[in-house]
Amino acid sequence: MKHRNLHASAAWQRPRAGVHDDTRPRAEVEREAIDEHMSDSPLLDFATFEARQLERFDRGAMEYGDRSYSLTDEQVLREIECEDLDVCGWAFFLWIKGHDPGTVEGRRAAFRRFLRQAWHASVYPPPDRFTKDSYALFCVARALYGLRQAERFRRQRGA
Repeated sequence: MKHRNLHASAAWQRPRAGVHDDTRPRAEVEREAIDEHMSDSPLLDFATFEARQLERFDRGAMEYGDRSYSLTDEQVLREIECEDLDVCGWAFFLWIKGHDPGTVEGRRAAFRRFLRQAWHASVYPPPDRFTKDSYALFCVARALYGLRQAERFRRQRGA
């Protein structure tokens, strides 16, 4: 593939001056950036991704029935935000392994340190190689991006 002056985060943020000089449609640039950074993942060939999503879709249909279809846009947005917040909590459990402070107070303090570190970390776009800690921080960065975009969506809708 021909090298382009494309910043890895172009798939996740609006292109800014100096980030890339590509004149192709934005969707095509985004797809290439995503594919470039995730092509080595067996989970991200489309057939596997689709199969995993359909499995969850079917499980959700059995568990929740048609309730999800009757939710308002705002209710769906809140559900998405809750999922993003859950990602932050699960990422903490990955990060804390091996240095668990033991007490409830110690764990709460460690969780706060983790969130502060994740808030200020520069792990987005992702590094070429992850450690357990950098992956946990990346997960929070990705979730924060989703939360910020949800708020942006609300403002754009005037909600």
